[in-house]
Amino acid sequence: NYHIAMPARVVSVGDGEQPLNVGLRKLAHALSTTPKPSSVPTPRIQYVRMEAMVSCESDPVHWLMRQQPLPRVYFSDQNKKLCVAGVGAAEVVAAPADGGAALWERISALGVRARFYGGSRFDPGSDVGSEWRSFGSGLFVLPQVDLQRSAGVYYLGVHLRWADDANPSAPSWQQATESALQLLLTLSADTTPVPLPVQALPVAVRRKYAVSREQWDEAVRDV
Repeated sequence: NYHIAMPARVVSVGDGEQPLNVGLRKLAHALSTTPKPSSVPTPRIQYVRMEAMVSCESDPVHWLMRQQPLPRVYFSDQNKKLCVAGVGAAEVVAAPADGGAALWERISALGVRARFYGGSRFDPGSDVGSEWRSFGSGLFVLPQVDLQRSAGVYYLGVHLRWADDANPSAPSWQQATESALQLLLTLSADTTPVPLPVQALPVAVRRKYAVSREQWDEAVRDV
């Protein structure tokens, strides 16, 4: 069973665009000083996204390659108008064998720039190789910290997942902020482009867009 997530409350940090290293410092300060949001006490799990608009000239993947903590995730759309590099996990959600409508409702409810990244098996009925068994039917991660480029604007964000003490399945506000701060203080602000031969991610040799089910099936057969 999956609880239905409340939309993430977005807290902007700083005034306007700022250097990435300044954004890191201001987010660290906000995590240290921001009191728990005032709301009616509830055992329901809540989410907050703290974010700063930052200046950056390169794909967030280059920033990601400078980081050490795990997990690390990267996502981009077809045209790279949206690119996201994430470090750490504010929450990890495992997918049931059948996919499940509740799962999709669960991971799509947080709102703008607060997103889960991951995927599910294409063919849940097939045998699973031993190297993939630990992933189950699917896995989705809400990064604890992310750097994203959205329509030409860069945002450095921190996700907090918390609940009041009545809900033991989620950390308290203090635990969530302390965990995020501990991670944030380990991160590099270096976004210098990494040369292609050094990049850990595979380089795309050819890109083919599938705009219909038939074209998608054909593209999958070509792999």
